[in-house]
Amino acid sequence: MKKLSLPPNNQPKETTGTFSATLTNWLLLGSTWAGALITELSAI
Repeated sequence: MKKLSLPPNNQPKETTGTFSATLTNWLLLGSTWAGALITELSAI
């Protein structure tokens, strides 16, 4: 809730930070999924 009460001039930085965190999480999830997929294919 605190993020919603930030002054307008802080919004761009906050949005960028959230986007970067989300992108990082997706990259970690994607790399983990890719690693699992490669492991499964190698086991066949």
